[in-house]
Formats: sequence, C-alpha cells, structure tokens
Amino acid sequence: MNKHHIYYGNQKIEFFVSRKNVKNVNLNVKPDQTVEVSASDEVPLQFIYDLVKDKAEWILKHIQQFEDAQPYERSNREYVSGESFRYLGKQYRLRVRETDEEEIVKYFRGFIYCYVKDVDNYQRKAKLMYNWYRRRAKKIYQESLHKQ
Repeated sequence: MNKHHIYYGNQKIEFFVSRKNVKNVNLNVKPDQTVEVSASDEVPLQFIYDLVKDKAEWILKHIQQFEDAQPYERSNREYVSGESFRYLGKQYRLRVRETDEEEIVKYFRGFIYCYVKDVDNYQRKAKLMYNWYRRRAKKIYQESLHKQ
C-alpha cells in the first residue's frame, strides 16, 4: 500500500492505494479514519487522484462521523469533591466527606457521596467507588432479570 494525499480546500486528505485484482475502483473510509482506495494495476494513478478529489466532501463527512463516534477519553480520576461521574447515563458530582464510621459510597439527592477516613487516600477512594459501581450494576442486573 502506498500513501498519497490531496488538498480539498485547506484540508489535507491522506489515502492509501492498494493494487488488487478487482473489477472496480473501491473507496473506503475506515473506522480508524483512514482512507483506502483499491484498484487494479491498469487504473492510472491520476484517475485515483481525481476520484478522491471528486469524493472529498463525502470522505470528510465520513471521517467526521467516525471521529464523533469515538469514545470520549476520560481524564484521570482524582476522586475529589466536585469531580463529575457518570451513573445510569447522567452526570453527577462527587462529594468526598471525612468520617470516623464505616467507609462507604452513597447516591443521595443528585450527588455521589464518598465517606472515607482519610480524604487524601486516592487508592481507598478509587476502590470504594469501583466496588459501589459493581454492587449497583449487579443489583440493577438482578432486578432486570426478575422483571421478565
């Protein structure tokens, strides 16, 4: 596969050309946002360049769709008050509270509360949150099984 590019307006479109024993020229935009053109050896390179230029708007549209569909990258968690967490499709703020009693995580009135003995212990807060999510998921799963 050889790498090529064209400019469409001020945007550069990179594409790979692979020579195969095919009847048609095939143009694909892959989920990783790469563009691939497959054609037989008889198809001139200029024809491929013209095809990519003619389809540039379509290519850019599909690249954007794949980019939008990429999972958003989560920033590293700090487990501090005010940090946002997702639960059942909604965003909730975390409130970290110091306690002398049992360390626990609770969902209450639109907030997720994490009660810990040492508010600076990152690993403990992470483990409590992880276990809370696991317990909640198991409970919701079990409830869904009993609905049937």
